[in-house]
Amino acid sequence: MLEQQRIDYLSAMGITQWMPRAALPYAPVPRWLPEQAVNDNAHTLQQPSRSANAPVAAADLLSGFAVSKAKTPTAEPPSILDGQTALETKSNIFLRFQLHFLQVPGGGIWICDQSVAPEDLRLFAHRVLKGMQQPLDLLPVPVKFNWPIIESKDDDQSEPVALQALNAQWRFFADQGVSYVLTFGDDSRRWLARIGVQSHYHHPQFIDMLSNASDKRQLWQALRTILAH
Repeated sequence: MLEQQRIDYLSAMGITQWMPRAALPYAPVPRWLPEQAVNDNAHTLQQPSRSANAPVAAADLLSGFAVSKAKTPTAEPPSILDGQTALETKSNIFLRFQLHFLQVPGGGIWICDQSVAPEDLRLFAHRVLKGMQQPLDLLPVPVKFNWPIIESKDDDQSEPVALQALNAQWRFFADQGVSYVLTFGDDSRRWLARIGVQSHYHHPQFIDMLSNASDKRQLWQALRTILAH
């Protein structure tokens, strides 16, 4: 693991790091010192160089799917989708979003964004499908896709890499035979559209739908049409 990634992990757990840069007198050289030689007279910390085989993006954690490193443009600032949060450019993290994927019987997948509690979506989907006489046991916990996957200023966390990672996550579900997609929350539909996935039914405000009989009826009718095919 790269030193910066390890520091990021431990920092997120509240553990303060101290890293020696030279071997102590009369002690063997620790194997976790930087690969580059450090000048004994240096008084400033020096970051170790990245090896040629080092991971290039946090997205390579997704199901063994290799994500190529995307070059961040230097002449112009990176594009940021509407509604996304911009961070400091020095951190190399330009956007944040979160999606939850809930697989249901019949090849369906219900997807919500960070505006929806995933457990609320799971319980609601269970009630709806049970009411439609769909054979099912308890539904699984939704799978969370969080971007950035790892808080690291050394890895490319830009929009092109986020789309590659999201596409890898989608391919994981698509390979299992997804036949229809429902989305809740505008971010879910927006990001799926960026990777060429269109929803069969969408509602921008999940909480509002729960208290609106007309919206529930529209969902019910959409599901009846979908499941009839």
